[in-house]
Amino acid sequence: MLLLGPARSDLFDVLKNVFLFVPFGWSLAGRLQEKGRKAGRVWLAVALASFVLSYGMELLQWLLPTRFPSYFDVLSNTFGGLCGFGLFQLGHPRTVERLARMRLRGRVAAVGLYLLLVLGVLLFVQQATSLRNWDLSYNLLLGNEQTGDRPWEGTIRRLALSTRAVPPDAARAFFPEAEAVLQDPNFRFARYDLTGPNFGRDRTGRLPRLVWRGRAPDLGNGQAGSSGVVLRNGAWLESARLFSDWSRAVRAASEFAVWVVAEPYQFSTPYLARIVSLSFDHTHRNLTLGQWGHDLVVRMRNPLVGENGSDPALRVRNVFRRPGPRRLLVTYDDAELRVYVDRPENVTTLTFRPWAKLEWRQLFAVAWLNWVAYKSFFYGLLFAPLGLALGLLPLPGFGGTASSAGRWMFLAALVALAAEASVALITQRSLSLVNFGFAFVCTFLPLLHVRGVRDSDSKFVICNL
Repeated sequence: MLLLGPARSDLFDVLKNVFLFVPFGWSLAGRLQEKGRKAGRVWLAVALASFVLSYGMELLQWLLPTRFPSYFDVLSNTFGGLCGFGLFQLGHPRTVERLARMRLRGRVAAVGLYLLLVLGVLLFVQQATSLRNWDLSYNLLLGNEQTGDRPWEGTIRRLALSTRAVPPDAARAFFPEAEAVLQDPNFRFARYDLTGPNFGRDRTGRLPRLVWRGRAPDLGNGQAGSSGVVLRNGAWLESARLFSDWSRAVRAASEFAVWVVAEPYQFSTPYLARIVSLSFDHTHRNLTLGQWGHDLVVRMRNPLVGENGSDPALRVRNVFRRPGPRRLLVTYDDAELRVYVDRPENVTTLTFRPWAKLEWRQLFAVAWLNWVAYKSFFYGLLFAPLGLALGLLPLPGFGGTASSAGRWMFLAALVALAAEASVALITQRSLSLVNFGFAFVCTFLPLLHVRGVRDSDSKFVICNL
């Protein structure tokens, strides 16, 4: 596309661009229909106006050195404008009356479409936390990035990798009896020899050998210290060939475990120094374990956070503040990344759900606003159709007067609670008051609007179109 590049956007950026143009599409559709324009021409005008406005905004970003114009942003903005048009049409009184007069066959079809929508959202939530987007063209690196400018200085005493996760009960036995767990055939750990004549080789023979890169150490070619491999003075280790076999197995299983015993020579680093990394450069990785300041940082790629894996990243504070080796167990399965440091009780967890990405943006002043917008998107998709259906039901004793507003509110709360409990059960997460609040609001507001449109004497209409 002219003057725009194919810069990739992660899920957060796409939804942010869509949300940005929904009010624009809604307002423009309302303005044009007030002037008597037909719906067919209105949607075309909204799409064209959204495209032109977004394209102009992207071109202006050439003036900002930290921004890169992308036609993905233009497409998502245009889609956001059309979503605003669709929401306006859905809430229009004529649309509400047509839905109310819908025959039984049409209502059954509408329920079927809604169930397909719910299923699609839940499948997306599940797939967004898989590791299906791991790249097979990366090497395994110890002590640096492939570009050579993220060195970490220290000793790595142990390194083992598995394509299976270590559950919490096994982690409790891991630290006092690490060797026994590493030899357990259920976990299929591949262990590297970092000392002796077999230096750099995987004991199972399944993974590629590690070879020196950068400035070779003074310990001799293929040798290491008696307590582990020493990484310093511009020397690091890299797999002799692509680490594709292990990455392919992890991608298929969406789980893994990495066991590292590492001792840094510097207790604070001004950048994310790579201890163990499966990556190509600073912004393309499958997995990185690094030291930043006194902290341990774990970045992991999945469809939710994109190819950099930095937002959110898991940060364990003050791991390297005191001297001595650190025993680190990093394991991932079922959308949960767990990092154990030195003992099983010292565990830090990051759960990858679509809203977790925003909950971790704690350093930004508008984090709470992003969090609300992100959750509103998913809960609006799931629960707004429920509110619309409830408002169309001819229930006895539920009129359009203010006295019956409490009854509608109670019904919306009951339905939202049941639906949210079902979603929590399917996605295997706990039921919280905050989630129920989002479910209730996204159910009650469409219900309120529909009843206000259908009952001309209503005193609780949400808006008049």
